Formats: sequence, structure tokens, C-alpha cells
Amino acid sequence: MAALCKYWAFAFILCQLGQQHMLLNSIGSMGSFFLLGLGALLLLINSGRVFDRKTVSSSPFIYSFVFIFILYQFTFGIFDLNEKTGIYLIAKVVCCLMIALSVQKDLSFYLQRLMPILAAVTSLLILLGFVHNNVIFEGRHTLGFCNANGLGAISSLCAGAMILNSSDRSKKKIAIILLCVLATFLSGSRASIGILCLTFVIKYGLNVKFLAVLLAGVLAWQIILPMAGISSTGLNRFMESVEKMDFSSSREGERKATLIMIAESPILGNGFDVEQSEKAKAVSVLGSHNGYLDIMKMIAIPYSMLLFAFMAYYTFTVWRKFHKSACDYDRIHLFVIISVLIAANFEAYLWGINQVVTTLLFTSFAVLQKRMTALKHGI
Repeated sequence: MAALCKYWAFAFILCQLGQQHMLLNSIGSMGSFFLLGLGALLLLINSGRVFDRKTVSSSPFIYSFVFIFILYQFTFGIFDLNEKTGIYLIAKVVCCLMIALSVQKDLSFYLQRLMPILAAVTSLLILLGFVHNNVIFEGRHTLGFCNANGLGAISSLCAGAMILNSSDRSKKKIAIILLCVLATFLSGSRASIGILCLTFVIKYGLNVKFLAVLLAGVLAWQIILPMAGISSTGLNRFMESVEKMDFSSSREGERKATLIMIAESPILGNGFDVEQSEKAKAVSVLGSHNGYLDIMKMIAIPYSMLLFAFMAYYTFTVWRKFHKSACDYDRIHLFVIISVLIAANFEAYLWGINQVVTTLLFTSFAVLQKRMTALKHGI
């Protein structure tokens, strides 16, 4: 039973990664649903540990998130409570609390081994994608993943994590970095390329080393990639966005539709996992590609502001504690947190259940906040 609790979050992350891959989608989906059911059972069995004051105090980000979502549902959101919203809320709560419980059970595993293992698995899937199911749309490669943005998101996080891991100087690590960086560029995801840039800023700071890496990147973009016949669509899109200072280009309609729904119910919200209203559908039937706007649409402005305040506070506390940490693993998880929170401005992260990137955000928060508690008590 202890092993199930310990490795639940790890297994869930792998299943979510599988869900994003064409060949493994059905297996990953079944695995995720099974783990959510198992997680609910494990939470009941370990309810004493889950709601213990020490557990809550060492994972305040997760518990604040869960508390606000539940509070909204049974106050302003009571009018939108139905089977669909109820299932979503239960699944989200199970997901969040099981992440906290897993990290509590084995902090060292999630601190040190999660990202290297995930990077290795992702690299294998990328290699497979070069020979099977590499759908190319408008110059953007999927490499076997269900969509290019999903490929870019996970590959950029894995590349960044491995780059920040100075303790590993093996050839395997270099190969993983090269594969994940290449996959990020081929995906054409502007947010993911931005995450790679953030990696080098964290790694080297704004100094000579950073400028050298930047110069090498420009040379690869302008000379090596074209000579190798590799599309640089992603870099071109990213540089165009930087020049125009517009990272939401082509998504204005989706954001406008979401803002319409926020304006329709700014105080009571529209409920969890809600469909577009008729007025919003006239503008766009798609989501906003912005996790913050999606949350505001669902739980309204008052609860959103409360949630965002907690998020900002806990982000600041882990940044203040670990941004100069001598431990690479601390900085890797801090990198994941900062990257996902920034990327949530351009993708619908934060509120989803079957999103590997969102799950990594919650896991990294749980890891660093547990680390803070351990360091405080001299463990």
C-alpha cells in the first residue's frame, strides 16, 4: 500500500505522457482513469495522513488550490453543480491530493529522479516519432505526439531539466538534451522555445556564457538547420512574436470569447469545465489558450483573485528560497514552476486534469514546499 501511494504521482505522469502520444493514447487514458479511481481509494485509506496538519502545512499550494475550488463549488458555483462539474471536481481533488501524498511518502525520488526518468522516456518517444506518425502541419512537427504544442511543452521542460542538472555529464544526458531541444524547435511552439530561453538565463545568467549559447543558437538557426533541411518554423514564429511583442497572435478570437463569458458572469462564474455560451460561440468555440482566463471564466473574478494571490505568494516563497540554491534539483523544480506559470498565459494549463505539464507544476510545488519544511526542521 505504501508503494502505491509513493509512486502514484509518477505513474500518473507517465500515463498522461502516454495520453499525448498517438500510439499510447488509449493505454495512457485507461491508465489515468484507473489511477484516479485508485487514488480516491488511497485517499480514503490514508485520510488521516492526507488531512494531517503537517501534511497540509508542507503542501500549502496544493491544499489552497483544492480548498478554493471546493469552496467555490459549494458557494457561488452551487447553481452550476451537476454530474459533469461534480466528476471534474472530484477528479481534480484526487489528482492534487495524491500528488501531495506521493511526495510526502518519498521526497527524494520526486526531487532527484522524476525529471531525469521523464526526460529519458520522452526522448524514446521522440525517437520513435521520427520514424512513425510524424504528422507535419504548416511546418510544425508532431513526432508521434497528438499535437505539436504538447510535444513542445514536454520536450522543452525535459531539455531544461537536463541542462540544469550539472551533476550528470554523461553522453546519454547530452543525447537527451539534443533530442528534446530539436523536438522543441520542430514543434513550432513559441511558448516552448521561450521556456528553453528561460533555461539558459537560469543556468548562466545574463553573462558571457549566456551570450555564447545565444550566438551558437543563432548560428544553428541561420546556418546549420537550413543546411540539414530542418524546418525552423518555430524559431521564425518565436522571433516574429518577440519583434511584435505579441505572443497571443492568432488566438485573439479565443481570448475575446472567454472574456465575453467572464463578463457574462463576473461574480458567480460559469462553473467547472463549462462549454462556451451562445454569445461566446459566435466569436469562437475554442478555449482561450490561457489558463488564467479559463479559471476566471469558471470560478469568477473574486475566487480567481484569491487563487492567484495564493499562487503568487507561494511562487515568491519558493523563488526566494531556492533561486540561489546550490542543489541543481531544487533549481530544476523551480524552473518547472516558473516555466509552466509563464506558459499558462499561452496554453490552457493549471486547471486541467489529464495535462502532464499541469501535473508537473503541482508536483514541483509539492517537492519544493516539502523541501522547505524539511530544511526548516533540519532534515
